[in-house]
Amino acid sequence: MHFLIRALYVILIAVSLSACVANTRQKVHYTLVEEKKAAPKKVVLLPVDIRVKELTAGGVVEEVEEWSKQGKLAVDTSIRDLSRSTAKFELVDLPEISDAEKKTLDEYVALYDLVAGNAYMVTTLGGEAWKHKNKHFDYTLGEGLEFLRDKTGADSALIIIGEDVVSSAGRKATFILAAAAGISIPLGHTILYAGIVDLKTGDVLWFDHTVSMDGKDLRVVGDAIVLLEDLLKNYPGIAEYRKNVVGLGN
Repeated sequence: MHFLIRALYVILIAVSLSACVANTRQKVHYTLVEEKKAAPKKVVLLPVDIRVKELTAGGVVEEVEEWSKQGKLAVDTSIRDLSRSTAKFELVDLPEISDAEKKTLDEYVALYDLVAGNAYMVTTLGGEAWKHKNKHFDYTLGEGLEFLRDKTGADSALIIIGEDVVSSAGRKATFILAAAAGISIPLGHTILYAGIVDLKTGDVLWFDHTVSMDGKDLRVVGDAIVLLEDLLKNYPGIAEYRKNVVGLGN
């Protein structure tokens, strides 16, 4: 499981147990907020990482490889359609890269998963000790992807990570029987994260997430578009972040 996904599980549990936990979804790098650096306009889309799993009647969660392939295709298609219709940024394709560059890219995305997951957890659950990180969000992965900038002319990279847990027919039947007995058991869920990383500096310029518990299916383009629209609805959200989180006004 991705560290980002695990971090969100922890946050959701904490939020459900305490109304005092502040949950600011969107994070915006301080260079966009304080230095008024322009939001990225040309963004290279990295291979989306979507994992679709089945939740069995007994509560076992297993990834279904064919479903994951369908989810990756649907999300890839949906983000391209959405970028054209909303013009939030221009998406460019990942160019052909060498094996060495592919290894670097894989390591970089894994690092993003760890850094963004930690950042999201401490800025949401860290309380006063980490409040300054929300106001001055400065997380970075360091240099390493400038070769993509040179090959594409893009400013930044878009990373999309998601998990879809689909309840089996047996799980749904068990849910109904349990509900009749006054017992609540979880069904499936859908989680999507998106992050934009500066290709020159490695700064995590922006990231956000969305969660659905109402049966959305990432294998279906229509559902994927709805979730991506919610995920990107506030992008880049610099003025709002400056005002509501940092307290600098417009």
